[in-house]
Amino acid sequence: MKRLTVAAAVLSTVFMSAGAFADTDQGEVIITGRVVGTTCQFLDGNNSTTITMNQVGQESLAGLNAGATYTGIKNSTTVPLKLKCTGAAPKISLARNQFDTTYPNITKNTVAGGASGVGFVVTANDAELNANSLIPLNGDPDENGVYTIDFSAQYAVVAAGNAVTQGDVESTLTLTVVTE
Repeated sequence: MKRLTVAAAVLSTVFMSAGAFADTDQGEVIITGRVVGTTCQFLDGNNSTTITMNQVGQESLAGLNAGATYTGIKNSTTVPLKLKCTGAAPKISLARNQFDTTYPNITKNTVAGGASGVGFVVTANDAELNANSLIPLNGDPDENGVYTIDFSAQYAVVAAGNAVTQGDVESTLTLTVVTE
């Protein structure tokens, strides 16, 4: 009986020691979230806009260094995006994978077999966008809670200008609207 008592005492001491040190050997991750209703919507079902670029001659890009913007052509949307929000001002982010990895301010050309070495530098409300930026809003919304977002684009090269090939150039930017 004494042996059993001793063995039990030793085992309980080991287990109590493990419990005493548990606070420093363990951690926790607390994840919190909130589900909210949609507080922003694009007006008139217009959640897309197009910038139609003028053609550019390959020779115009030939002298540019990789990462440079061709300033000879700048086109804008004919119809801006209009976003109506109730409550807090929205934050509008862009999908990062739609930008060049080396030059994150230049969009990728998504045309299969299209021009290579070229994309676009895009601005929203006169601020240049990149893979990590939020789309800037033009101050406060109008009296109806509507924000207007004007976009423009310029050609930009991701390879030395003489490495740019002829062909179509097209990019799509996906916007994600979040409010808090």
